Amino acid sequence: MAYGRDITGEQFTRDWKAWRAGWERWLVAPHGWLSARSLCWLDDTPRRYPGLPGLWSQDHDEVVIDPDGVTMSFGGESFDTARRLSLVDAPDDQRVVTGELEIGITYRGTYMIVVYAPDAPTRLNFRGVPVFEPNPDWVLTGHYERTSRPA
Repeated sequence: MAYGRDITGEQFTRDWKAWRAGWERWLVAPHGWLSARSLCWLDDTPRRYPGLPGLWSQDHDEVVIDPDGVTMSFGGESFDTARRLSLVDAPDDQRVVTGELEIGITYRGTYMIVVYAPDAPTRLNFRGVPVFEPNPDWVLTGHYERTSRPA
């Protein structure tokens, strides 16, 4: 949304409300941000994590998942035996699916797993982001100039 001085208050308010509704739909998606139930950092010891099936660990640059009798899937491919994934250069939050859960895997020098569950209380009890009503007088006009220097 780019606004100049010719924007009407009604248009600004409609656009803002549409943006906010979309943002809140994203927050409460069944496996979205508010469904995050736990965050755990893996190490080289295979272990169970509360509410998560299987054994999870890290072996150098690979995450090791032993489903321990449960069927899981990654990238559309199902597996029910131990699987090693090298996700060091992968985009953040690669998802393993098992039942109603999605497990996001991110590498930050060590693997981190985030369990997303549709029944997470943060998702189920969400009643909206508290905000001030929009006001077109708060719109600031600016100019972006790209720099050639690295950040």
